[in-house]
Amino acid sequence: MKYSSKILFMTIILSSTTLVLMSNTWLSMWMGLEMNLMAFIPFMSETKNFYSSEGCMIYFLTQALGSSLFLMAIMFNSSYMLMYMESSFIMMVSMLIKMGAAPFHLWLPIMVEKLNWTKCLMLLTWQKIAPLHIISNMSLNYNSMSLFIMMSAIIGSVGGLNQSSLRKIMAYSSINHLGWMLSCILMENNMWMIYLLIYSTTVMLMMILFKKMSTYMISQITSNSSLTMKINMTMLFMSLGGLPPFLGFMPKWMVIQYLMKLNLHLMTMVMIMSSLLTLFFYLRIITPMMLNNSIKNKWDITLNMSMIMTNSMMIITNLMMPVMYILNI
Repeated sequence: MKYSSKILFMTIILSSTTLVLMSNTWLSMWMGLEMNLMAFIPFMSETKNFYSSEGCMIYFLTQALGSSLFLMAIMFNSSYMLMYMESSFIMMVSMLIKMGAAPFHLWLPIMVEKLNWTKCLMLLTWQKIAPLHIISNMSLNYNSMSLFIMMSAIIGSVGGLNQSSLRKIMAYSSINHLGWMLSCILMENNMWMIYLLIYSTTVMLMMILFKKMSTYMISQITSNSSLTMKINMTMLFMSLGGLPPFLGFMPKWMVIQYLMKLNLHLMTMVMIMSSLLTLFFYLRIITPMMLNNSIKNKWDITLNMSMIMTNSMMIITNLMMPVMYILNI
């Protein structure tokens, strides 16, 4: 793909998401979602091979199904063929399909295996903004929403236990974190934006390291990384798992506090247990990585500018920001 074409598609992806965020009607939101779909598919098919084409087809079918349900719910809502809560439920399901939330998640782990790290980052972070914004503007049924939240948390944590592919682990981790983001929407404020920003920052730093090392499997981490890389990845995995005092603990702690105030004890317990399971399969990656004493495991003194910037961002986001948050409390 030419550089100019890539810039064009990226511009459409950014502007379509902005259109959804700025819209005040369901139909204009649907238009933004369709613009995003039509730009993201050629962005994914940059390399012409079988896996790229297969990934584009999987993504198109799932997104087309979600868009069809969303448009159908808009028509039902405008023609009063269904009650408002019923059409809102169909809208919510359509957005869950688009994001890959449980139990509509089966396409996501398959999809990420067809993509490189840059496109995985876009799929797991930016592509969630518009659907989450639409869900946050709906009148939600708390019982059905709570069910989807707990299913996403459980399936996202259990699904990553037996995986050896880093891309699949990141996909199941994304499903688990999506459960936390949906629970933020129950708080009826913009907490989900803060959670998504922290999650996206952590995932971006992690995928920068994976891309730099050309790493796609767990075994490649243990054999191809320097000690500096391993320490960086350990910090990021711990932050992603929500272990204090790292940055990822802050939004989870705020969500837990709010759920306890609402007396949602079952959901709180499920969310905490799911986080422990995700920490377990992160530790399954970290432990052999840190114990492996190959010749390459030495301090990399000759860091380039990109690595210096990455290390600085990790220190600021994972250590300094939580301390500032605690001091403000």
